[in-house]
Amino acid sequence: MRPDPYSLTRHTLQMFLLVKGLLEDERESFPQTLASFEQESRTVLEGAPRDRKGLLKLQDVLDEYLSLKAERQARADLTEAFRRDPSAGHPVTTVFENLMVFSLAQSPSCE
Repeated sequence: MRPDPYSLTRHTLQMFLLVKGLLEDERESFPQTLASFEQESRTVLEGAPRDRKGLLKLQDVLDEYLSLKAERQARADLTEAFRRDPSAGHPVTTVFENLMVFSLAQSPSCE
């Protein structure tokens, strides 16, 4: 049974377009896979736009996902470090404290 193209969500259609775009970009490596995908998804992609204007390539989506995941992990690591030792966990606090110590060491003492 083939899926009804009108019952698909926007995200599902975008996923079909991402896969199709990847296979088109790699057609020399996967010619049979592209042909099979086009055949099997023909009814779903009938109403889809022909151009991929505004749609990122699958590789770009994955790169962005990995970058966001790394940023999230870095924030989690920083939060955990700050929870364990507030003075060492936050680089801004550490830099500020180091500047204060340096400034105090350089200033003339009040006698």
